Amino acid sequence: MIGRIIHIFGEPWTWKSHLGVSVVEHVEGDLEIFDFDNNLQAVLPKFSKHEKRIKVHNCPIPAVMGTDQFVPDPAKYQADQVWRRVATIYKKACDSPTTGSILLDTDTVFYQIARENRMLQVIAEGKEAGKNRTTLSTFEYGPINIWMKQVLDYAKTKGKTLILLSHARRVYGPDDEPTEDWESDGWGKTRAAADIDLQTLRPNSNSDVLLLCHKSTFHPKLPRVGLPCSWETVETLCQGKLPKKESK
Repeated sequence: MIGRIIHIFGEPWTWKSHLGVSVVEHVEGDLEIFDFDNNLQAVLPKFSKHEKRIKVHNCPIPAVMGTDQFVPDPAKYQADQVWRRVATIYKKACDSPTTGSILLDTDTVFYQIARENRMLQVIAEGKEAGKNRTTLSTFEYGPINIWMKQVLDYAKTKGKTLILLSHARRVYGPDDEPTEDWESDGWGKTRAAADIDLQTLRPNSNSDVLLLCHKSTFHPKLPRVGLPCSWETVETLCQGKLPKKESK
């Protein structure tokens, strides 16, 4: 059985975590959550009747997000240890016959841990060569891209529904002014690797949250319309169909 990869990104407070956890109501087996953002306290009580099927792995954030230049302190952040721990638990979840779905909340932080693990390797290699390294060059991202691709593909080949939640960041125009659009913030190839790429958005403060489908390998010609924000919508999209109720 081949699994599927669902990527969901969006602004804060647009139901990303709630949507991700709701997979437990539709997919058989346990839901294993990797909680990197520590923001599930208000979400999990809503799924209390499924609490025996939900396993939460609390994962520490090893460093400040969003920096392109940094010098991790191994004694403080231990990104290499965090990465090994997370990778080990993740593989067990993929291999478990009782696990039906896996949620990374968020994939943004998961990628940050992988990147900082790579940075520690480069720092160590630099010290041996008498160099003080503080940034990754373009070609040094190669191992990270391979790791990330293997991680996503492994869950899919094991027949799991893998949900990747990502932070969002503003899209800036040519004059460096923020636009009204948002883009996924994290591993640059996540959206390409996903079977379905969704954006949660709230058109205005008084409207419901909607789903915008940017990509579906099951339905390559989806119209760009606002869809109901529910896992039923995701399941319908996975069947190559559109929900009956659409909101433009």
